[in-house]
Amino acid sequence: MSVGFYRFILLFGISQFFVFHKNSVIASKIGPICTSVYAGYGFCVSINRCDRLYKVFTKVINSVTYATRVEGELLDKSRNLCKSYPSDHVCCPFDDIISESETRSELSISDDYYDKDGFFAFEYPETKKETYVKSKLPSKNECGFQLFQEKIIGGTDTRLEEYPWVALIQYYRYRSDSFSYDCGGTLISRRYVLTAAHCVTGEIILKIGSPISVRLGEYNLQTEVDCTRNKTECVQSQYLDVGIEKITPHPLYNKGYNAKSNDIALIQLIEDINFTPYIRPICLTEPYHPHPYSNTNMVVSGFGRTLKAKFSKIKQKLLLSVFDHTRCVTQFRSNLSISISKNQICAGGKFMQDTCSGDSGGALAQYKDNNWYLMGLVSFGVKCGLYNWPGVYTYVPNYVDWIVDNMQS
Repeated sequence: MSVGFYRFILLFGISQFFVFHKNSVIASKIGPICTSVYAGYGFCVSINRCDRLYKVFTKVINSVTYATRVEGELLDKSRNLCKSYPSDHVCCPFDDIISESETRSELSISDDYYDKDGFFAFEYPETKKETYVKSKLPSKNECGFQLFQEKIIGGTDTRLEEYPWVALIQYYRYRSDSFSYDCGGTLISRRYVLTAAHCVTGEIILKIGSPISVRLGEYNLQTEVDCTRNKTECVQSQYLDVGIEKITPHPLYNKGYNAKSNDIALIQLIEDINFTPYIRPICLTEPYHPHPYSNTNMVVSGFGRTLKAKFSKIKQKLLLSVFDHTRCVTQFRSNLSISISKNQICAGGKFMQDTCSGDSGGALAQYKDNNWYLMGLVSFGVKCGLYNWPGVYTYVPNYVDWIVDNMQS
């Protein structure tokens, strides 16, 4: 018999088992078996019978609480898996389906809750959003500025106090019983650093080791007295090493997917740090700030690979331009079968000017209105410095809600 026949028998058997499971909880008004976004199989049922998604949707229509964008995406996907059924049906994991006899307020998913593209609208009131975000992030008087500004031409050393939000993530290499800096990060408050999810989970843990601390305020990794190359500025090293209390990768990060979607993670330090001229956070934009126009100037900074060395010992800066997003999407899809989404931004594409290994998690920053803003995190690219192949960055403005939701007050 065919493989398809056996698959049918298997799924039919599963469905019959769950029809009588939990005292016939799902014995009526159910749709077909579906693959839940929460992993495992489920059924298409009314959202009123799906405990987990019912609670999410309650946030949508509640004037006090609100649903995060991540919850919104999961709810969207759950609903789209049951498109052929009534609009209130979602793909619900088996364990979250409740009996019809359980009393609860019936919710109706009307068109009022969708935007023009058919997705749930999850924006909470602007006044509440501003208050909530401002309570956890530094003010514009504390973030996104430095003592010195100068024009950048190509990849060069920074000045001592430039880009004070640059962080280095230290790893313990268990195989060699040693320590190394293998990823970058970006300071966003007294207690939190952003980095790429691929820097804190997946392959890097197996090949290198576990992140154990974050270094802030570093300029030259080889000296205790930091000087610019021409020795015009020198100062005793101002770095600070801080332990890691908690690491939160984005829940939708897919480490097995070459496009590295949702490649962002939040690192909570073990203690609040004091700001200095050499240690200062970058600003975050408002949530879902529009993508910058093509050719908008951006700056990346960090300790990644240079033309002369595998890893720079001195903090570097590089001017890049935003790469046309439509062109970037087409180029990666047509040539590499990689899907670039609106949650990513492309920049660069000039020969031998690019972010390379070691820069991952570092900031793609834009200077506007007298502050520096974090627009992207270094995620991936095609080799390094190839002409007409931009680097791909996680577009941070689309994750501000998620960031704030995962920060402790």
